[in-house]
Amino acid sequence: MTTRSPDTVETSSTIEFLRETERARLRALVVADLDRARKLHAPDFQLITPIGVALSKDEYLGSIALGKIR
Repeated sequence: MTTRSPDTVETSSTIEFLRETERARLRALVVADLDRARKLHAPDFQLITPIGVALSKDEYLGSIALGKIR
């Protein structure tokens, strides 16, 4: 039997928390739940598109709301 150190357990739970947070963020975007999405994006969030255009959090979520980004 392998024993885990407290650091391993903490790291494991932190990793799972981050994974679940990212899943929740993606689910909010897919269903256009903008209230939830706003809470899961930092105030200074920026999306850089594949062609190099920077979108602020408001521009990004606004585009999701209008169906411009899916």
